[in-house]
Amino acid sequence: AHAADEVAQDFVQYSLDDYARRRRGALRWRDLQPAYAFALVTHAADWPRGSADTEAELAAHWEQSRGESRLGWEKVRGVIEDAWLALDRMPTAAVHVRAG
Repeated sequence: AHAADEVAQDFVQYSLDDYARRRRGALRWRDLQPAYAFALVTHAADWPRGSADTEAELAAHWEQSRGESRLGWEKVRGVIEDAWLALDRMPTAAVHVRAG
């Protein structure tokens, strides 16, 4: 679990840094935080990226899980894709938490 904790911390730091970079005017933490959480969950579940079918599914899934975020899929898509790329660079053991 130690490695997973480290990656979780890495991703928390990434999220905070990314938010600081994007925080222009209207974007608030409550708008972006669900996008980071969404990226983490979909990345861990190995959702396929880049197909039209998946795009519609991801958009629908975002609508269900966006919580207090005021951002639609078109607005958060880039944030989520950037987060996926960041997660790709983190150790797999950290991102894919397996019981056992």
